[in-house]
Amino acid sequence: MSFKFEEMDNNGGSPGKPPHEPEYLVRKEAAKQLSNIWRLGAGLEHETARWTFGLWADYSKNLAAAGATFDALYVQRGVRYRL
Repeated sequence: MSFKFEEMDNNGGSPGKPPHEPEYLVRKEAAKQLSNIWRLGAGLEHETARWTFGLWADYSKNLAAAGATFDALYVQRGVRYRL
């Protein structure tokens, strides 16, 4: 997590004075172990001589009720050209 602090310009808008550089304060968070997560995925692809078309889906299930993650469904589509 990081925070950015910027000083307000109190010089009355003088164009000759450079603006203040922002200061950053960084606070590290403790690492978390994610466990008891299941993932299931499936996809379809069709290939021609030069093109590949695809559609994929992934479902992630968190079985821990008090976990730091949530259930998610990812859908992806794509087109690729082979050189």
